[in-house]
Amino acid sequence: MSAKPEIDRLTKVLLIEWRTLPNAGGIYLAIDGSERVWYVEQAADIQGRFQYRDRLLQFQDNGVTHIKWKECEDVWERQQVEQELIAYYNPPLNDEHHPNRLPTINLGLTPQQEIDRYVEIKQMLTMLNREMNELKYNIVSRLEYHDGKLETAAAKISLQRRKYWQYSPAVEELKQQLAELKKREEKDGKAICSHDSLYPVVRLL
Repeated sequence: MSAKPEIDRLTKVLLIEWRTLPNAGGIYLAIDGSERVWYVEQAADIQGRFQYRDRLLQFQDNGVTHIKWKECEDVWERQQVEQELIAYYNPPLNDEHHPNRLPTINLGLTPQQEIDRYVEIKQMLTMLNREMNELKYNIVSRLEYHDGKLETAAAKISLQRRKYWQYSPAVEELKQQLAELKKREEKDGKAICSHDSLYPVVRLL
């Protein structure tokens, strides 16, 4: 398995806004609402690659909602990044032999091992969050005692204050009206769903 490429900081736009992509060399990834990578390509003109209707239809048919991209004029560097991304994400639409499969990353685990590990991590996070909240109770007091600042070998810790506001009845009424208006537009079709996402829900037994 290749090392995970860093793509979290790449610029992201909705697929329907592809005309805002730059007319410049770079690398782009076609992703869905769950951040799964369906296609990777380096190009001398990123926006130019979307002038072809077949390309857009293929992305839409596979649930692609966003394009992540990064400008890069160096052809050799673009090709190297493209190879790294394809090696790690193994995008279905880059696979001529199996373009209809779903996106998966080779983690070196069987499907059952992946599920078991996911649930195990979920359990660990639940326990860690519980422990962290218990610790936070005391850490706030420790920070107050030390004028809001502490430093360890691993981190600097500071005390921050967050304000919570109680608004006037007029503002609360406007919030309620806005919430109702949103629901009404969703129901009658005035609101447009820009994208959706899939995610696993785990209920621990």
